[in-house]
Amino acid sequence: MTDELTTTTQPPPNIVRLALLFEGGLAVLACAAGCFLVTPPWQRVLWRPTDAAYGLAATLPLVVGLFFMRRVRSGSLGKLNTVVDDILVPLFANCSIWQLGFISLVAGVGEELFFRGVLQPLLVTWWGAIAGICVVSVVFGLLHALTIAYAVLATLVGAYLGWLALATGNLLVPIITHALYDFVALIYLVRTSFAPSTDLPMNLSQR
Repeated sequence: MTDELTTTTQPPPNIVRLALLFEGGLAVLACAAGCFLVTPPWQRVLWRPTDAAYGLAATLPLVVGLFFMRRVRSGSLGKLNTVVDDILVPLFANCSIWQLGFISLVAGVGEELFFRGVLQPLLVTWWGAIAGICVVSVVFGLLHALTIAYAVLATLVGAYLGWLALATGNLLVPIITHALYDFVALIYLVRTSFAPSTDLPMNLSQR
């Protein structure tokens, strides 16, 4: 049995390396900036079982939202789904489940350390909770702007993750939510995506 998501025999694309460089780079940048902060981002990660459970539970609304969004094939969301099928999914189509897990973990840790561990605390201190979360979420959304709809959705997700960090006082919660959602979303998208040339679901490997 194999953990490949597709039947292709081609080697995985460079997306794993790019994820490590970019998302890992954010983690390094966050830790470097943390050396100059009163509370560095790694001290905001508290290993509490209850908060870990909150992080797991907080993933569910995002997954449900993705499920319904993918059923829209018209308007702005329809255009977004087409972009996802044509551009985003092919980047991950040759990755194994373990590679998708690695990408998701690095993204969850790197982005949360930087956005919710460094930027958000600074802006909340300067401008207050609402303004701080909003500004960080907009920046987060713009960095995910494949389309306008994608940027808006990413901004909303960023606000949700920012609220989780602020409400729980524990960066572990948004890290788990972010990483787990990315992992579930990547597997779901790759396994249900419509191939551009055939408009049929991509083939699955036999497990």
